[in-house]
Amino acid sequence: MSRADKDKPLGTSGLKGPTQDFADFCELERQRRQRAGESFDQQRYDRVVKLVLDKLQALEAE
Repeated sequence: MSRADKDKPLGTSGLKGPTQDFADFCELERQRRQRAGESFDQQRYDRVVKLVLDKLQALEAE
């Protein structure tokens, strides 16, 4: 796993436009929650974000 993959566990390279904007926002929010020490299910968060990113990419491909 490269450094970039560790920094962005959702593997968001290759995204563009609004999909990339959403991925960037989600990454910042994930980092904020980790630092805040809130009760946070990171695996669930990552799964949900991945689901939305997959849907956005499918819509872009249409």
